Amino acid sequence: MIDFKKYKATPKVQRKDITVRGEKDEVWVKRLPALDLRHFHAEQMSDDIAVRAQAGFTALAKSICDADGKPATTYDELKTLDADLLRELIRVFQEVNTGEADPELGNA
Repeated sequence: MIDFKKYKATPKVQRKDITVRGEKDEVWVKRLPALDLRHFHAEQMSDDIAVRAQAGFTALAKSICDADGKPATTYDELKTLDADLLRELIRVFQEVNTGEADPELGNA
């Protein structure tokens, strides 16, 4: 019988390198539980354009953290960030939470 405890999302964080307009930096990212990812995907598929436009900000706010796993930013702050930084945050979010980055996002 499968041991579901082996597959719980871990609070372990991963350090990821990012590059924004030629400047290198690092962020910490944690893997989210399935419910948070399902919510993110539901937002992306919504018929409501306002919901789709905001898709992912909640998931990013939960996933982008400091080295101790504490939130590094907020939903409201993420909405005000430069698109180049946001693109990199989405890339590392995808790497940690799906195992791959979306090739259309590229690298900032």
